[in-house]
Amino acid sequence: MHATTMLAPHTARSHALGRTQAMCTAPACAPVQPTILSIFGAVHNISMAEPSMAVEGALWFPDLIAVDSTYLLPILSGLTWLWNVELGAGVYYHHHWYAPKLAARVMSVAFIPLTATLPSGVFVFWLTSNLFAIARTYIMRLNAARNLLLVPLAKDVAKLKHLPKPSSH
Repeated sequence: MHATTMLAPHTARSHALGRTQAMCTAPACAPVQPTILSIFGAVHNISMAEPSMAVEGALWFPDLIAVDSTYLLPILSGLTWLWNVELGAGVYYHHHWYAPKLAARVMSVAFIPLTATLPSGVFVFWLTSNLFAIARTYIMRLNAARNLLLVPLAKDVAKLKHLPKPSSH
């Protein structure tokens, strides 16, 4: 039996789960990946080419072009990424998502030494993005925020998917 044929039921279930849980499945996320890489490249290039970045830092990193000699920015960036992964870990659970969650956990820690030589400006961007994502996750857990923004709970969306369609006569 061909591998594609064998995987078809699992792929269909995975995509169905993604639709009911409002998750982005791999093909749907593909257009976003170049955008994310472009943003990273732009931040990196700006931090290397713009002379004012050398004097625009704060706290212990006064130079956004230089590498953070304390390694605190890479560590904070990796830990906030891991925090964000863990916040999403309990929202929905399905055994198909174990490997991607584990990979995200490993990568968030592995990226600390792998990216430690990047300019501080890149980490300021990543750290800010991670903190906003964490804040968004906490805010979206509040019923008042979900009601205000008209965002249903995933379990309510899943129930709607299983309702019989109204008859047309």
